[in-house]
Amino acid sequence: MSDLLAEGITIIEDINKRREPLPSLEAIYLISPVETVYSLDNPQSFHHLFSPYCREDKNKHLERMAEQIATLCDTLKEYPSIRYRNGSEDCFLLAHAVLAKLNAFKADNPTMGEGPDKSRSQLLIVDRSYDLVSPLLHELTFQAMAYDLLNIQSDTYRYESTGISDSREKVVLLDEDDDLWVHLRHMHIADVSKKVTELLRTFCESKRLTTDKANIKDLSQILKKMPQYQKELHKDLATGLDVEGEKVKNAMKTIVPIVLDTSVTALDKIRIILLCIFLQNGINEENLTKLIQHANVQQERDILYNMHCLGAAIMPEDTGGHMKPVRKVRLEPTYQLSRWIPVLKDVMEPSKCWPDIALNLVLLFSLGGGLSHLILLGSSHILTPKQFLEDVRNLTEQVPLKS
Repeated sequence: MSDLLAEGITIIEDINKRREPLPSLEAIYLISPVETVYSLDNPQSFHHLFSPYCREDKNKHLERMAEQIATLCDTLKEYPSIRYRNGSEDCFLLAHAVLAKLNAFKADNPTMGEGPDKSRSQLLIVDRSYDLVSPLLHELTFQAMAYDLLNIQSDTYRYESTGISDSREKVVLLDEDDDLWVHLRHMHIADVSKKVTELLRTFCESKRLTTDKANIKDLSQILKKMPQYQKELHKDLATGLDVEGEKVKNAMKTIVPIVLDTSVTALDKIRIILLCIFLQNGINEENLTKLIQHANVQQERDILYNMHCLGAAIMPEDTGGHMKPVRKVRLEPTYQLSRWIPVLKDVMEPSKCWPDIALNLVLLFSLGGGLSHLILLGSSHILTPKQFLEDVRNLTEQVPLKS
């Protein structure tokens, strides 16, 4: 701060906060690159795209999404070049449908996408099958972790608060008006734990209260007891490497304690079984049957078998499975439990597979949920790991089931 004062800088303000106007002072505005998310709010799309019973309706569904995406581009005054995931018929059809809609908008407004010093934006289209690992993992950023582990409906969290004589239900709305939620939601849970401890201490000091060290310690213990802190196995199976960088050996044997643990829910067992199958590039019918029996997940077996609808090779003899994308080598430090990087991050960064991304705007759209230039990351809908598994289970239903 002293260095800034020495340069004549007298005031530093958050640009998002209200403040009194200071017309007598010159200002420098430092704005970081923006990354935001949009959704077509169409959870039924997963069934229409991947269910074998919806092949006839698929084109109509893709046309409707193409109209929505093209309208978004028109609203943003962008006329992007379009790139799509090679080998995916759905991505191919959607890309060409969007192009036709954009050309129609361009015909009505020839200046669409043009401007001084403006480079052409780019629309990248992938589908959910491009990365089946990420929706199975326990994500450790605060918002994703909360929606994975807590019963949050319509951005509303309900819980019981215990008082001296009775308990009451409390309702918390997790939206943009909650400053603390906005500040913490994209942070790693380890950083959230530190920040909450710091804020609690500051609050107690400001109110002349005694900081309850026991409560802070209890909070830390609660966080450590969550599945993410107990099990590094998810990230080991996802990356194929343990925390020491050694290749995972005998993945089937490593998941046995979780499979046999009666305190682990059926869906959590399914998640770990699928990660193991993906790492091994499939499992034979006999071993899969034994695994289902030992895990006592017979009622959820359709989730395992229906993964082939998304192009996953569950059995080694399965054909038509998608090739695993080539991953970008990353050397930046991270938390041990956050070693997995979603494939979409590779897509959004320059690479041999997606070169020359040096643009003002990148719009990335993922079919089936999901996720210094502006990045708009969009999807047909936003899903949680639980919703993803339920959607996969229902793929063999003739009509999509309501969540």
